[in-house]
Amino acid sequence: MGELLSIGLVPHDQLSRALDFTVGEKEIPGSIGCGIKDGKAILIADDEPFFIGSCDTSDPTDIHMHFHDRRVEFRINNVQVNSAELKEKRFNSRYRLGVSVISEGQVAEITFVGRQPPPSAPPNTPFDGSVLTLHDNYRSTDVSNGKTVTCVLSTKSCNYSKQVFGPDESVFVTVRVWKLMGDS
Repeated sequence: MGELLSIGLVPHDQLSRALDFTVGEKEIPGSIGCGIKDGKAILIADDEPFFIGSCDTSDPTDIHMHFHDRRVEFRINNVQVNSAELKEKRFNSRYRLGVSVISEGQVAEITFVGRQPPPSAPPNTPFDGSVLTLHDNYRSTDVSNGKTVTCVLSTKSCNYSKQVFGPDESVFVTVRVWKLMGDS
């Protein structure tokens, strides 16, 4: 059994709680995550999965997030992950991208960030770290170039972006993940 690997929104005023918890856990109030575990796509908030469905989890897998109009949408490998509850939720705070890799060997890399959707074939341009980069502040993970996080010690935590975005902004993010089952 693998551990949940997730990305999502972490409220700017809840960052101190990210040290010991993952995106979508009740201990990070207001956070929401889209994750993958055991071949299932999971939407989670307040420790409650409110959507579980089958998805392609071959290595690598892309998780896409679009934050706009106080809403968030997720896709896994270009398949919409949605529920009535997600469509109803409104996000009225300031947020950071949260990435939770919690099994040793799991890897997540930001491959796209923009105000517009990614092109169908991403251009061969260098990653722009001024747009979105991850903090490297936990001993359980290693962050390289501000965009790739690798779990080096199995434990709960949530790496979050240095940049903050508000409820009226539009942000597209793609995170590519590998080794969903960790090194096991």
